Amino acid sequence: YLPIGAKSPIRLSLPIRVRPYPFGTVPPEIEKAWMRKSLIKKAVEKAELGMVAEAGESLTGLPSEKDSSRALIALARGYVWSRTDPAGKHFHPGRAADAYILAAGLIPKATWAGWARGQAAYMLMTERRFVEAKMQARKAIELAPDHPDRPYWEITWGLTQLQLGELGEGMQRVVSSINGAPARDAHTRFEARRVIAHALWQAGEYARASQVADLLLAEAPMAARDLQWDLLWSRIYLDSNRPARALPFLERIEESAVKKVDR
Repeated sequence: YLPIGAKSPIRLSLPIRVRPYPFGTVPPEIEKAWMRKSLIKKAVEKAELGMVAEAGESLTGLPSEKDSSRALIALARGYVWSRTDPAGKHFHPGRAADAYILAAGLIPKATWAGWARGQAAYMLMTERRFVEAKMQARKAIELAPDHPDRPYWEITWGLTQLQLGELGEGMQRVVSSINGAPARDAHTRFEARRVIAHALWQAGEYARASQVADLLLAEAPMAARDLQWDLLWSRIYLDSNRPARALPFLERIEESAVKKVDR
């Protein structure tokens, strides 16, 4: 007989994955500038209608003589490539991040430069370019410390720290920033807490991880009881010596598995 939970010799890895949590809105001055440029306006409208590839191609090679025009086009490209598909995934986060960084680099003292770097940080994190994401989040906060999107930048910074193994600082940063996110944005708060639970579990703090799991299941039962989290919750509860809490998730894994599950 093999023991279950943390003492088991069978310990399959379960890497942290951060799901998309789009945030913020385009600054009004940028939207107004886009509307004054017919080609950019058409590209943005195409992207919002779901024609992202066509919109991205239409922004390639546009003539621009000034840095302000180049920055405006780069911001539009970042916006276009950061659109999400029906599954909620960004079309091309790497291109979007590079475009936002280019725009902020062209006009570093612009009022929107912090916002652009914050968006770049998030896109880089979804690309798993964590060192670059951390740097861009830090720059965004330095440029615009009072920006309404700062809690999101802090969360992004903290999540990149968790991915880089800086568990203590990362968890502290995420936890202190969660409450700053708008009350309507329950998805971001859920995702941040879910990653915290995962990080605590990976660090061997099983009791604390199970307490966060309890909070998520009570606060956001619809999101937390999604099938994709069954393995995470069952592992956390088994390792915290709470097999009764793990049992419903384990049973559902067995019932929904495509392949036979060896109990």
